[in-house]
Amino acid sequence: MSTTDWVQVFETGDDLQMEFVRGLLTTNGVPVVVQRTGAKDLGMIFGAAATGSLILRVPPDLEQQARDLLESGPAEAEAE
Repeated sequence: MSTTDWVQVFETGDDLQMEFVRGLLTTNGVPVVVQRTGAKDLGMIFGAAATGSLILRVPPDLEQQARDLLESGPAEAEAE
């Protein structure tokens, strides 16, 4: 399956928040891809000043698991 078929589960403009959420999902076995839009796609040029969105996508069969993790947050994910 191509990652273009993956579904969006999270969107932010904050690089740090995106990394936190990506870490939460990947450490719980959910692979993610990050799609950058706007100037976020040119982060190497604009750096921290880049504006746009960061979209996290997951495989369709893991969408519900990802959404459950995002709702529960890191404390409950660690308890499982």
